[in-house]
Amino acid sequence: MIFTGDTKPNYYVIDQATKGVDVLIHELVVPPEVWAEKNSDICPPPPLAVTFAQEIQDSSHTPEKAFGYILSQLKVPPRLAVATHFQATDDTIEHALKDIRLWYPNGEVTFACDLLMLNVTKTGFDTPGTTKARPGAVRPPGRRQSRRGAFRTSSPWRGARDGRTASNETDPLPTCHAACSGDGQ
Repeated sequence: MIFTGDTKPNYYVIDQATKGVDVLIHELVVPPEVWAEKNSDICPPPPLAVTFAQEIQDSSHTPEKAFGYILSQLKVPPRLAVATHFQATDDTIEHALKDIRLWYPNGEVTFACDLLMLNVTKTGFDTPGTTKARPGAVRPPGRRQSRRGAFRTSSPWRGARDGRTASNETDPLPTCHAACSGDGQ
């Protein structure tokens, strides 16, 4: 098992996990607009809140697409990739999984939430006391859906924010914000 805490995308994780690992637990962060909205509960969030969230992300966090890229670079994919330190609610999981899948189309991916337990066996994984929230996500029973519901389709960051896909990007890791979070700057 490999576990990361708050971390910018880096090749150290790839170097350590490339020969194979059962479980790769990696920090992941929502786009700054979502982070600002979730923390301020204002829709759309104030521009200063978005700027602050972006600065925090740039200093010490891994964007959704960058996590997918890291997984795609492993010679032997993990048996299970777990995104953690993530605001895992029904309205964030679907978008995050879509961004991860741009780079990592196959492989088991799940999202950690409070009280998640994983039993790792030789033949698979068991999540005792949890229910499936949606494909690729696990949550404890009784966890409520977020207050906001689904993403608004008019959100400026919805989907592939700058039209990039795995087929036309090269290596986003050295410049993770520009290549992975969708700014393209």
